[in-house]
Amino acid sequence: MRSRRLRLLALVAFLTAALVPGAAVFVRPAYACSLYQVDSPGQLVPDSEVIVIGRVVSTAGGSLVLRPEAFLKGPASAEDIALAPNRTDCPTAALNDGDRALIYIADAAKPAFPLITEAYLLADGHATMTGAKARSESEVVAEIRGLTGQYAVPAATAAEGAGIDWGSTIIPLGIALAIIFGIGLILMRVWHRIDPS
Repeated sequence: MRSRRLRLLALVAFLTAALVPGAAVFVRPAYACSLYQVDSPGQLVPDSEVIVIGRVVSTAGGSLVLRPEAFLKGPASAEDIALAPNRTDCPTAALNDGDRALIYIADAAKPAFPLITEAYLLADGHATMTGAKARSESEVVAEIRGLTGQYAVPAATAAEGAGIDWGSTIIPLGIALAIIFGIGLILMRVWHRIDPS
């Protein structure tokens, strides 16, 4: 009889925990890292809004500041890119000040410090990513460029690519057009004297 009461009590406790909100014991949710094996440099291209090669300027405070050298996907800019600290418990790429890296950025509006599967460390012509096959830098860049068709280098100075040089193009071209127009008016006047009709 006592065994029957214990079973009934256990069943009531189980049903209460299952059906009544707040009755169950809460456990802190565990977030699993969605890290997966990167087989090729092109694997992350569709999921990335920006792919950039640059030099790490600062890694202070869990954030990262990258000075871009080239863009393989996304809009090119000479401005430093600030990547905020990553909010997950997943392992981040081991990047230090002065390192060159190729970084995949999934959200250009809120770029975050790259995970170990979102950055290649570039050194001595080699590209290395944790858990991925070691490759040459040129091989990685060529594979990504084959998919994006882009290799944009930001302007080195504010004047580079800023517009047309008036002194060496517009003014000489304007003078040449004025001379041709003047010759045309003179020839038209001469022709009008020869044949007034």
